[in-house]
Amino acid sequence: MGYGAGDWSDAYDKAHDMVSKMTLEEMNNITIGYVNGDNGCVGKSGSVPRLGFPGFCLHDAGNGVRATDGVNAYASGVSIGASWNATLAYERGQHMGREFRKKGVHVALGPVVGPIGRIATGGKFHVHSEI
Repeated sequence: MGYGAGDWSDAYDKAHDMVSKMTLEEMNNITIGYVNGDNGCVGKSGSVPRLGFPGFCLHDAGNGVRATDGVNAYASGVSIGASWNATLAYERGQHMGREFRKKGVHVALGPVVGPIGRIATGGKFHVHSEI
């Protein structure tokens, strides 16, 4: 199908395939978030059990995963930015991402400095009109 560009092509194809099988109610359900403090997430999206989609675990903290054990507390983003060290900034993001993943988090909520933070439609999946 080829809906995504570059390295994102497979992810877009998988997302398109799943979304194309969803009802409007199921699509709406996954956009509704709720708080569930029992599972380590600060928020959780709705699920689609019929398709085996459990929903997303959302968690936040600007300096790493919060309110749990076995994780690091990283320097603030403004401190890393003030260092003008691109390698340090990249490695900080990589390590933080690994810790979020190890704790079962699907979406790390936090400040963004990329297309999704500057462009309203950046990073969002779009259903093409010919489908």
